[in-house]
Amino acid sequence: MGMPVKLDEICRRLGMRIVYEDRDTGFAGSIRNVLGDFIVTINALHPTVRQRFTLAHEIAHFIHHRDRIGDGIVDDELMRDGLQNPLERQANKTAADILMPDDDVTAAFESGLTSLEDLARHFKVSKHAMAIRLGMPY
Repeated sequence: MGMPVKLDEICRRLGMRIVYEDRDTGFAGSIRNVLGDFIVTINALHPTVRQRFTLAHEIAHFIHHRDRIGDGIVDDELMRDGLQNPLERQANKTAADILMPDDDVTAAFESGLTSLEDLARHFKVSKHAMAIRLGMPY
């Protein structure tokens, strides 16, 4: 089992810049294209596990929707509920794949990390995100 995914390294390799700002609680994050530079803004007031999921979500937008980013895609509380549009669902799925790869989750479980709390802590994600990944009701 490796360390949790280093999202800042992924962003660096993709040429994305990360900015952490204190924002109102409804704002999770955004990605925008400023003269060819992709800038991700993350709400610094959110818990670290939430910041990590939001950053992975914005990386997913970059991977799948780079041509649609334009002046920006802003993600808020709605990106986490079941009513979001297909682009948001795809970004959430890819974010989960980035943060909690199936093979790594299986390996962690087989090594003895069998509780939801232990798995979430190991991958530095919320218990809610891990429960969804495991197909468990939460």
